[in-house]
Amino acid sequence: MPEILIAGLSLVAILLALSLKNTRRKAEKEVFDLFMRGAYQTRLDWFSHLNPLSEGPITVLLGDSLIQEFPAAEMLSGVSVLNRGIGGDTTDNLMKRLPVTFKDLDAARCIILIGTNDLAGPAFSAEKTATNIRTIAAALKKDHPSMRIDVFSLLPVCETARPHIDKKTVSPRTNRAIRAVNRLLEMKSGDYTFHDIHGLFTGDGGDLRPSLTREGLHLSPEGYDVLAGYLRSILK
Repeated sequence: MPEILIAGLSLVAILLALSLKNTRRKAEKEVFDLFMRGAYQTRLDWFSHLNPLSEGPITVLLGDSLIQEFPAAEMLSGVSVLNRGIGGDTTDNLMKRLPVTFKDLDAARCIILIGTNDLAGPAFSAEKTATNIRTIAAALKKDHPSMRIDVFSLLPVCETARPHIDKKTVSPRTNRAIRAVNRLLEMKSGDYTFHDIHGLFTGDGGDLRPSLTREGLHLSPEGYDVLAGYLRSILK
């Protein structure tokens, strides 16, 4: 009997610990989501504040954290470029924020790099992501007929185990899904010019080269050297 009682108490303790752990995770997620919502709106507020200050035809970099973290002013010196990326952005969110992002801008060109966060969503569909990107390009072309629109392929991720690779960050995303989106973007490109830059970042097996990433998803300084080099070649 004592053994059964002890076993029962142990089970209760385990269940309680799991419950507390789940509660803590839920609370942490709620705090993180609240922070992201605040950071997202703050970024949009900055766009509204800065856009009227821009002068002359410019190139707009549009996307998620891969764009937001890009120090474009330093790495693309001599090019009139504005960074309008927001970390955590999805194609759905980007479509919604276009009016704010482009308000008061005299944009001659737009570079779009978006989609990797769609892969982390529960209802990911390569077709939907590609369709959203095409819709974004079409909306921009309608509102800015003379603006040149360039859509960049989604970048690879590093799925291979390395000391600095964070599997939790990478795991919702796979290179197979990324390639599927890229194929769809390349097939239909009426309102934009498609740039397949995926191969510039891959190594053996099609993974993002470890030296070009800080944790398997986002780029390292060396990774941004590659991106900046390609941008300089088309923005001459």
